[in-house]
Amino acid sequence: MLQFLFVFVLVSEEFLGGNFGAEIVAARTWRASIAHDAKYRDLSGTSLASRVCNGDGSLIQSNEQANLLADINSFLGLPSQEFAVSGLAPGMILSGLCMFLWCMYLCREFRTIWISIEAILQIPRARKTVFSNGRFVAISYFRLGVYLMLRLYRASITACLLWAGQQWLAKTKSITDLILNASALGTILEIDELVFASLLPKKIQAAVYSLEAVKVRYTKAKSQLEGSLIFLGVVAVTLTPIFVWVIPLVDMMQRVKVEFCFGAQNFVVAYNQDSQTTVGLATPSFAVRSENGLSLSERAVLGHTVPTAESTFVGPYDWDLIYFSDDPDSFAQDTVISQASVSAQTTACLDADNWLRRYGPVFTERHMPRFHAAAAMIGRDNATSCAELADKCDDFDSRVLRSVCPRTCDCHLPQANQWFKVPAQGCPDVCREEAATRSQDIQCRDSPVGEDWLSFWDSYPDVMQEHLGVNFSDPNNPVTGAEFVHGIVGFMKTAGCPGLMSVQEEPITRTPWCQGNQLSASLAYICPVSCGCLVEDVPDYCPRSCKACGDVANFPANSNMASCVEAKQLGICGIPEDAAKYCADTCGICNGTSSASTVCPDGPLPAVFGLGSCADVQVFLASLKPIFWGQKFPQLIWAVALVMNACVFQLLYMIPAAAYDAWQPPPESSAALTSFPV
Repeated sequence: MLQFLFVFVLVSEEFLGGNFGAEIVAARTWRASIAHDAKYRDLSGTSLASRVCNGDGSLIQSNEQANLLADINSFLGLPSQEFAVSGLAPGMILSGLCMFLWCMYLCREFRTIWISIEAILQIPRARKTVFSNGRFVAISYFRLGVYLMLRLYRASITACLLWAGQQWLAKTKSITDLILNASALGTILEIDELVFASLLPKKIQAAVYSLEAVKVRYTKAKSQLEGSLIFLGVVAVTLTPIFVWVIPLVDMMQRVKVEFCFGAQNFVVAYNQDSQTTVGLATPSFAVRSENGLSLSERAVLGHTVPTAESTFVGPYDWDLIYFSDDPDSFAQDTVISQASVSAQTTACLDADNWLRRYGPVFTERHMPRFHAAAAMIGRDNATSCAELADKCDDFDSRVLRSVCPRTCDCHLPQANQWFKVPAQGCPDVCREEAATRSQDIQCRDSPVGEDWLSFWDSYPDVMQEHLGVNFSDPNNPVTGAEFVHGIVGFMKTAGCPGLMSVQEEPITRTPWCQGNQLSASLAYICPVSCGCLVEDVPDYCPRSCKACGDVANFPANSNMASCVEAKQLGICGIPEDAAKYCADTCGICNGTSSASTVCPDGPLPAVFGLGSCADVQVFLASLKPIFWGQKFPQLIWAVALVMNACVFQLLYMIPAAAYDAWQPPPESSAALTSFPV
C-alpha cells in the first residue's frame, strides 16, 4: 500500500511540475515585462536581463528565472551566451544513466518475482497445505492462489514504480538532482524489507528465515532466453523515456533559454505616458562590468561599508563618493535632476580647489564627493586638484568634471573649444555668463583657420558617435552616414568660418551651428561675421563686442530714471547686466572692439555737404564701396570726415557692413563652397 501511495504521488502533475513547455510562455512574459524595465537596473546601470542571463549571484529579483536558467545551462552544458547544443548534453547522458540504474533495480525485482512464482509452482498441490521441517511438502490451492495474487500485485506495483520513476527522472531539470532522485527511488523498493525487519515479530522473522529454499531447475536454452529477454527489456525501457521525454525536454530547454536571453540584453526602457513614447537606453554589459570592476556607485557604497585600502583618500577630506541629500524630498529631486539644472544652481565659476577658501569647510565637505567622483570616473582616484584632470575636460562623459572644475576646463572662455561648453554638458551657467562678458574683449570678426578650429572639427565624428552610438570612424561607410559626416569635417576645415554660411545647421541634431546645441556652444564667438552678428538687432548668441555699446536714449517708462547719470547715482553700474543694457558708456564698460554707441542721435547735416539726412548718407556710403575696394583712400577719408560730423553711429556701423557685403572668398574657399554637396 505504501508503495502504491508513492506511485500516486510520483505521477501527479503537482509533483512533476506540469508541462515544461509552459515555461516558454512565462519566459517570454518575463522578458517583455520586467527584464528590460529601467526600474530594475542595479547601481552600475546593468539591465536585469543581462544580470539574470549572465548568472549574477547578487540578485534580489527574478531569482526563480535565474535558478531555472542555471539549471538549463548545467543540463545542456552551455555557456551563458550560447543557445544551441552540439552533441549529447550532459544532462541527457546523466539522465539516461540514472534511468538505466533504475531499470536495474526493477529488473532485479521482476526477476525475483518470476523466480518465486517458478518455485511455488514446483511445489505439489493438495487440498491442504503440508509443512514439515521448514519445507513445504504440499500447498493448498487456496494458498497458491493467494500467493500468486500477491506476486501479481507486487509485479504491478513494480511496473508502476518503473513508469513513474522513469518519468520523474526524465523530467528532472536539475542535473544535480538526478542522482539524488535515483537513490530516492531505490528506497521505495525497500519498503517491504523495512516493514518486515522493523514491524513483524521476531518469531515470524525466524520462521521465514528457517524455510528451506525451493530448488528451481534451469536449462541452457531457458537461461539464454531469459538473459536475452532481460537485455531487450532493459534497453527498451531505458531508451523509450529518452526519446519520449528527455529529448523533447532538451529541445524545450533551448527554446526557454532563447526566450530568456536571446538577442540584445544591454538596454532598458521606460514608458512616457505623457508623450506616449517608449524610451530606451543602452546599458553596460554584465560581462564587461565584471571585467572592468565595480561601478562608481558600487565603489561608493563599499567605501561606506567595507574598509579597504581604496576607501581612504589621501588629502584633507575622507574618501567619499556619495553626495548625501538633506531629506527624502531632496533625495527624490537629486536622483532625477538634470545636469543643466545643476549647472543653473551653481553660484560661482570656481574650481573645486578654491571651494574651501570661498565657501568654508561645511560646503566643501558636502560637495567634495562630486570632485572625487570626477576623478574616480577617469581612473585617477588620488587626484587632489583640477589641474591633474585637465586633459580629460574634453571627454564626452566628463560632465561632472566640467561641473566641478569649470575654470580648468575653460568654461569661462568665449573662444575655447566649443564642444561641451554648455550647461547640459557640465559648464555652469555662471561660467557661460562670464564667457559672454569676456566676449566684449574679442574682435567682432571671423577668426582665421587655426589649431582650435581644426581640433573642433576633428572631434565632430567622435562626439556624434558617442552621442548616437553609431560608428562614424570609417569615413567610407555610407550606411551609417559616416561618409557625409567626414565630408562636413573636410569641408569646414578647408573653408573656415565662411563655411558656416553654407552649412548652417548641424545635420544630425538639426540645430544651427551659430546658436549652439546641447553638445556645443555657439560658434558665433569664433565666427561672428559668418554667423550674421553684424546686424542692428544683434542675436544673444553673438559676442557682445558686436553689439552697439553706449547709453540708451530712452529708459523704460516704469524705471523712474531719466538719464544714465541719475541711474549711476542709484547704483546701476553695480549690476553688470543692467549696466551693459542701459548705461554701458556711463559705466565705462565699452571697449575698442565694440560697435559705436546708439546714444548718438542723428542730427541735421550742414547744408554745405549737400545731404539732407542720414538716409541720404546710407545711399552715399553704398556708392563708396568701389572707392574703398579700389584703394582710393583720400576719397574714403573725406567721406569719413563728412559723416562723423553728424552720424557717427551710422558710419561706424555701415563701413563694416559694406566691407562684409563686398567680401568674396578666396579661390580655394570658393571652390570648396561650390563643390560641397549640401
